[in-house]
Amino acid sequence: MMLSSNERDFLLASLKSSRSNDDTKAVQRADGRALLEFRRMNLSLRRSLQEHQSECELQLGRTRVLAVVSGEVVAPFPDRPTEGFLQFQVELSPMGASIFEHKQAHKAWAAELSRIVERSIRDCKALDTEALAIVAGESVWAIKCTIHVLDHGGNLVDAVSIASIAALMHFRRPESLGNESTLIPLSLHHIPVSISFCFVQLDSVHLADPVTLIDPTDREEKILDGSITYTFNSFRELCAVHKIGGVSISTDVVLRCANIACAKAEELTEWLKEETEKADKVAIEQRRAFLRGKEFLDASVDALSVHKPAPLDVSGLDKAMEELVDFKTLHAPIPLREDSETQEADVKQLMASLEHASEGLAITQAAREHFHQLTQTVHVTAPPTQTKHSVESDSDEEEESVMHVQSEFSKSSEKQPAPAAQDVDMESSDEEDLMAAIKKKTSWVYLLVRSSDDD
Repeated sequence: MMLSSNERDFLLASLKSSRSNDDTKAVQRADGRALLEFRRMNLSLRRSLQEHQSECELQLGRTRVLAVVSGEVVAPFPDRPTEGFLQFQVELSPMGASIFEHKQAHKAWAAELSRIVERSIRDCKALDTEALAIVAGESVWAIKCTIHVLDHGGNLVDAVSIASIAALMHFRRPESLGNESTLIPLSLHHIPVSISFCFVQLDSVHLADPVTLIDPTDREEKILDGSITYTFNSFRELCAVHKIGGVSISTDVVLRCANIACAKAEELTEWLKEETEKADKVAIEQRRAFLRGKEFLDASVDALSVHKPAPLDVSGLDKAMEELVDFKTLHAPIPLREDSETQEADVKQLMASLEHASEGLAITQAAREHFHQLTQTVHVTAPPTQTKHSVESDSDEEEESVMHVQSEFSKSSEKQPAPAAQDVDMESSDEEDLMAAIKKKTSWVYLLVRSSDDD
């Protein structure tokens, strides 16, 4: 960008008025700022959800730069097996300004900006490179910061330096390889901030000190006679000083500029911490939404207090519990407690079925009449205990054999009688068979009726 003679004279005339005015906060510049006043600064921080990358877009007046920090795992140097890498690279393209169209000129200026940032951040040990080691001698993290100048509106040194340190503060890397769920920040010991001072020599004989101003615009840079850059941290420690050529300045000017830079660095450090904390909260919410596959919203306490659940109606709870624990119908297909009439009807029905079944048995008439008399009454007495009849065999050895009669109602298998027991009386066997069947069929009826009588 070329500066006309009228514009140059106007800028110099506005600075000459500062000699007669000792108030540094008065309006003495063409854009309405004081000599030691920054332009408005905006910061936009972003973090990649899938890659290890963070971005910082800084806008300082009309100057816009984009710093991109990325990380990858590489092998370390053999002589430094436990140290990672930190590299800076400044890219100047014709998109930022027309003066960057000449490759040779903008390459030299880009290299100069890269060296300033490296001295301000890497050489002052702001980042612990040993904390980037994964396995000593095998793998370490290589952090690369690339700064793209999107629009050159003046004071690229401060813009590039502040954007670089902000992007490093916002960067996150995995705690260990293969564990992408846990991200940790870089190990930054302190936050270095660069402040540049520019000088304009108004006296042709160079007897008086030049006019000092900070954050020059691209038009003001056309009339500058020199500059100096200080790098301070929040602990009031001087990290780096950079000055190449230009007008000579006295020690008083150097010390005065250093004190001003120290105060400005403290203010910018607090502002950077606030902005990175806000951006980190937003990035965490976005990562949660990305991992869950849906929008993640944290409901506040006030929002939850608005929608209170309705109270539960427990008026019918006691009645429901009584029905639930009713032992009369619980886990039973029929009621367990019946009246006497129902019990007598069930017993009569059982006796009738037994009488009908006894007609198919080959028993004597006396036994059949005895069974009919038994079925006429509900009260059944316990049958007498039957003794087993043992028979003697014709052989030399005596064997005790018990004959079990298998009826059509019995589920047990029939045991064949011994051949020596064929002389047992048939009439006696039929009676035993009938009494065994009656005993099995009516024993539980006797117990049930007896319990009913006791009640």
